[in-house]
Amino acid sequence: MTPLGAEVIEPWANPNISRSLAFTFAIPLTHTGATASYAFGPEVSLMMGIVNGWDNVVDSNDGKTFLGSLAITPVEQFALVMNGIYGAEQPDRGDSKRGVFDAVATVKPIDNFAIILNYDYGNESDLHVGDGHAEWNAFSGILSYDLVDVAPGPDRLRAPRRILRRLGRRAAPDPGWVGFRQRPDRHGSHRHLRRSCSPKA
Repeated sequence: MTPLGAEVIEPWANPNISRSLAFTFAIPLTHTGATASYAFGPEVSLMMGIVNGWDNVVDSNDGKTFLGSLAITPVEQFALVMNGIYGAEQPDRGDSKRGVFDAVATVKPIDNFAIILNYDYGNESDLHVGDGHAEWNAFSGILSYDLVDVAPGPDRLRAPRRILRRLGRRAAPDPGWVGFRQRPDRHGSHRHLRRSCSPKA
């Protein structure tokens, strides 16, 4: 799974029911290769790797793709992750290079509430279409609030389930949609909540 982006493939790990366009069009989803990481302390960690490109199990050209990630968490309420990827991505062409810079900032001003901001800049050179150059930008923002259990037992799911059902089935959320989720507990309540509020196709 790629380190780029604020959203991930696993649906239960995302604050929103759906994902932004940045997740689909601006960054890769998976990598096959080797990575190594090192934590300089609780505040700073670094990851670097060599992979077979964007969503490729077997490389489609004679070039490799380089991947890097720097995570900085100076305080508990703020985290910044800067990612980069660069390499040949066109089939059978190692001369065309694609690169993306990705930044994800997470701010937690109060308990259970997070502001997640994600920016991507990408470009690709030596293409055989148009002027031979492509460039793109993407931005997404997420407001996430974790609903807190107020009473033990099944009754605690009634209010969150009602809120989530209304939000989830009203319309397809955009990148600025406000998401609600319930943290898993030893009773497995998160599974029931997620199943009950998922919108039907």
